[in-house]
Amino acid sequence: MVRENADIIMRCGRCSQQVPMSQMKYGKDGKMLLCPACRGESPQQQARQQPKPAVSPTVSRELHEATGPVTRYKCTSCGYNFTRRNIKPEKCPYCGKASVTELSKISSGKLLDDDVD
Repeated sequence: MVRENADIIMRCGRCSQQVPMSQMKYGKDGKMLLCPACRGESPQQQARQQPKPAVSPTVSRELHEATGPVTRYKCTSCGYNFTRRNIKPEKCPYCGKASVTELSKISSGKLLDDDVD
């Protein structure tokens, strides 16, 4: 979506020049969108503002893997509930003890026993 918006042409609030949206920024007053020339930027500064390439396939795959299914866990020592993606934690992030169990694998009797204590 960001890449799509970079191709939109807008008019500068001061000089009415048509400029790609990726080069527009608010002026010092914070009210008008201005082109690089009206903001007083040099051509070198303008060149640095060119749109960045889209996300590479490798990064896209990593993002997809990071958004895998969420698993719910509970620490049987302190009762802390938390979630993780694709990784089974070795220790509780709250108390640091190695008594973490998947919430779906805890029986209702075990939950009731922990709450009574």
